[in-house]
Amino acid sequence: MASGLHVPDWLADQMTRKQYVEKREGFSHVERALKELDPKLSLVYVGLRVPHDKCPIGALPGRFHVRRDNHEAGVPDTFMPIVNQHGEYTDPDMGIVENLKKHDLWKKNVAQELSRRWEKEEKARQKKELAFKEDFKQEFAQRVKSKLNPSIAFNTDLSWKAKKGKA
Repeated sequence: MASGLHVPDWLADQMTRKQYVEKREGFSHVERALKELDPKLSLVYVGLRVPHDKCPIGALPGRFHVRRDNHEAGVPDTFMPIVNQHGEYTDPDMGIVENLKKHDLWKKNVAQELSRRWEKEEKARQKKELAFKEDFKQEFAQRVKSKLNPSIAFNTDLSWKAKKGKA
């Protein structure tokens, strides 16, 4: 596999071509799974010292990426950086492939499920926002009342002795 591999110049930085090929071959199972999912997908590494003007759009230096070859469509390749939930470096694993399968919008049931999930999240967000607004209104009304009628509010749930600390 390594003999026919062409490593573009913009990929070669502190990593030698041999190191890149060895590291990439360690993730060959991920590469095969990506190719099974879509033949235009590949696994690439964008080096840390890639000049800003030569870094592909959407790519992060020092990270592995899933690259989709879009040359047939006449547009630049698409790069999806492989990072953890905090945006930090992580090695490629099969979780990347599973995530792509889970979000494959070409499949009808996936798009419907994502749409349902987004609607559910939007309803929950709206409900939370409505509860916040209602709490704000109540607090505002209490503050206005306390300014207009500065009296002492006693807690009627406790007996007088309990309030004094004798109960």
